[in-house]
Amino acid sequence: MAPVARGPSWTPAIPASDRGTPAHAEEDAPEAPKLREEARLAALVATIDAETAIVPAGAVRMTGSGATVANPAFGGLDATAAQNIDS
Repeated sequence: MAPVARGPSWTPAIPASDRGTPAHAEEDAPEAPKLREEARLAALVATIDAETAIVPAGAVRMTGSGATVANPAFGGLDATAAQNIDS
């Protein structure tokens, strides 16, 4: 005969009715907006794309206010510089 699986041998110190959020808090809380997985994935991809964007060295410059703008003095890279990861 196989042994019988039993539940935990301990009892929680806090009664189940006192754990978690109070019942009245759940009634007053506004319902969270329903998001489809496609919208969450699209937002994640957009965030990753924006945070990992790369440009050639010297192609952009930072203004005094901290904004990044295209560098008008940048004329592009030649073929050998374009193949170099450091440029």
